[in-house]
Amino acid sequence: MKTKGVIGISDRAVAEYLHGKRGLSYLKIGSLWTVEYFNPDGVKEWEVRDNPNTVTVEAKNALLDTIFNSGSFPTAWYFEPFKNDYTPDGDETYAVPEYTPTNEYDESTRREYLPAAASSGSVTNSGAKAEMAMNASITVYGISLVGGGSAATTKNDTAGGGVLFCISPFSGGGQAVSSGGTLRVTTVVSMS
Repeated sequence: MKTKGVIGISDRAVAEYLHGKRGLSYLKIGSLWTVEYFNPDGVKEWEVRDNPNTVTVEAKNALLDTIFNSGSFPTAWYFEPFKNDYTPDGDETYAVPEYTPTNEYDESTRREYLPAAASSGSVTNSGAKAEMAMNASITVYGISLVGGGSAATTKNDTAGGGVLFCISPFSGGGQAVSSGGTLRVTTVVSMS
């Protein structure tokens, strides 16, 4: 006879069996970032390695619509560094990123993410790292990955219906850069 509020051994075993029988499988997507900064003399001053990110709800919806509803996902992606101390919650969008993008680099457009072909569920741009020649002394707090829309290459663009894929704030806080230095970005995007 069982007592109210007490779980017997047989009840526990049944619960574990039923949970395992459901066979749920989840698709996970995320990325790890390595950001390096080289001063004007070419000396590496700092590195943020294997920094995690937050994938936005906007990106998840775009991916699901592409797979199941004949939607279209951006075919090109771009890095966007930001210069305010911001912690993402996943509700950010391309139109309202909630962080402050920086355009204090010499290149006239956002730097493109150029990954090699997917292998073992991942893509990376380790063979084509993105570089930005900084033209001001500022503090950079992280990087995001954006794509699509009518002006995806335009620095600070928030119009045109793009997708904010993910935001990666530096785990140790903001990092100083100076004019003439170079920011180098490597990203591995993985699904499991």
